[in-house]
Amino acid sequence: MLELIVAPYDAASPEAVRNRDSLKSLEEYARSRLHQLRLPSEVDPRFAKLMQALADIPYAAPVDQQDLLRRYPELRGHVGLLEACLEQYPEILTGKIDPIFVIFPGCTFQLLEPVYRDNPIAAHYNKVVAEVVDRFVRLRPGRNTRILEVGAGTGGTTQYVLPVLSDADVEYVFTDVSAAFFKNARQRFSDYKFVKYQVHNVEAKPEFGQTFDIVIAANVIHATSDIGNSLRNIRSALSDDGILILREVTSRNDFATLTFGLLDGWWRHSDGHRIPNSPLLTGQAWRSFIQAAGFSDLASRGDEDHQVIVAEAG
Repeated sequence: MLELIVAPYDAASPEAVRNRDSLKSLEEYARSRLHQLRLPSEVDPRFAKLMQALADIPYAAPVDQQDLLRRYPELRGHVGLLEACLEQYPEILTGKIDPIFVIFPGCTFQLLEPVYRDNPIAAHYNKVVAEVVDRFVRLRPGRNTRILEVGAGTGGTTQYVLPVLSDADVEYVFTDVSAAFFKNARQRFSDYKFVKYQVHNVEAKPEFGQTFDIVIAANVIHATSDIGNSLRNIRSALSDDGILILREVTSRNDFATLTFGLLDGWWRHSDGHRIPNSPLLTGQAWRSFIQAAGFSDLASRGDEDHQVIVAEAG
């Protein structure tokens, strides 16, 4: 079935080339900005892993911000988040300011939403997720399809998936660890009456009273402490003919280290299979974990930096 729902990846397409080039340029900018900072000599112990990661980020010559945004205006949200963090870096690292209040100013998602909503790389892979969902549903005419999205967050992936389901017979359960995400999501997706909202932590056993035909996990499973446990929980939430659609960054990302690396959750993993100085996994590591969690056949689409992996429960 996977050959029918996962299209081949065209690494030479203009969109793929631009995505790689914009990511490379963002990384160069992030590295250059780090090396313009004067970091404090003593830091709060909670940032020990972050400091180790920062020490391994290579030097980059200064990059002009305006030139970067002229070439890649879609990176404006990334630059805004990065600059907001770097402005407070000494105070954060010494424990004077909680990074939560920097990344979520006023307890809002105003800095994060542009990163997820206007990110062309994420958009490309979110379209892949939506395409897989659409093809899967079309292969089951006349059948109800139950879809679970774990760690749905600000709805960055949801916004691509829901439109392809408008005319389908579906149930869609939008979940995250906190109901704080639901207010905005309910407003954004109010036209989709088939969406339900429920608090759920993918690290816990699922308690939905039903199994699902599709589980979507977009850039979230890496943030759990035990990859294998989280994937086994997803497998138990799936029907035997269901599929997992996993989207993950699959190489170390210095922009993410400088921003999300300020948060304790970035370093909460307890297994030893991550890319050094990050919570991320390579594509091959993801495939190994997915198969070990009880999935059968799988297919992936993407390059070494970002992948969508589709796995059959089997």
